[in-house]
Amino acid sequence: RCCGVSAGAYPAASAIATPLPGVAVATLGVRGTAALGLMLVTFSTAAFGIVPSLWSTPTGGASLIAALVLCRGVGGCGAALVESACLTAISTSGWEQHLGKALASIEITTGLGASAGSAIGGLLFAVGHNTPVGAFGFPCLVVGALTAIALPVVLACLPAKAKAEQETFSDRQLFTTTRCVTAASLAATALVCEALNPILAPHLQLYPFHFSVPQVGLYFGGICFFYTLTAPLCGILVDCFVAGSVAGG
Repeated sequence: RCCGVSAGAYPAASAIATPLPGVAVATLGVRGTAALGLMLVTFSTAAFGIVPSLWSTPTGGASLIAALVLCRGVGGCGAALVESACLTAISTSGWEQHLGKALASIEITTGLGASAGSAIGGLLFAVGHNTPVGAFGFPCLVVGALTAIALPVVLACLPAKAKAEQETFSDRQLFTTTRCVTAASLAATALVCEALNPILAPHLQLYPFHFSVPQVGLYFGGICFFYTLTAPLCGILVDCFVAGSVAGG
C-alpha cells in the first residue's frame, strides 16, 4: 500500500500543480521557475530517502506513509515547474516550423535520463546495503545530489525570461475540443504507465522471473530507451503533418 500510494503521489501532484507553472513563469521567469523546481526536487528526493530512517519501525504506519507521500508530492510539483520552464524556453525560441523536432529533443533527453536512471538506480540500491544510509536511502541521496549539481547549469543556460511574449487566452480559447481530447489521451496514457510501475517492479522479483533489483532497473531502462528511440520520429511527423500549434490550437 505504501509503495503504490507514494509512487502515485508524484504524478498526482504534477497534475494538481498544473496552474502553478504559468504563474511562476510570469512571476519568476523561465530561469527562476526551473531553479525553484530543481530545488524542490532536490530536497524532496533526499528527504524521501531519509524519512524511513526517522521512524522506529521500518514498515512505519499512517504517519510514515503521509511523510513519504508529502515528499513525493513536493517532488512532483517541482518536476512540473522544471518541465514547464524548459518547454516554455524551447517553444519561444524561434523554432517555428521545426517546433516538433525541438520538443522531441526534450523527450530524447527525458528518455535517456529515465533509461540511465532506472539502470543506475538498481545498482545504487545494491551498493547502498554497504552504506550508513542503507539500500533505500543511498539512491535517493545520490539522485538528490545530481539534481543539485544541475542547478548551476540551469542558471547559466536558461534565459531569465521567455524570448517571445506569451499569448493570453480566454477560457473558451484554452479549453477547445482538440486540447481537451489531447489532454485526456495524455492522461489515459500516463494512467496506464504509472499504474504498472509499482505493480511490475515487485512482480518481476517473484516466480518465474526472480529478477534482482539491478535487473529490474535494467528492464525498466530498456523500456525507457525504446521511448527515446521513438521521440525523433514523432517530432518529424508532427512537423510534417500538424500545422500551427503543436498543442492543438
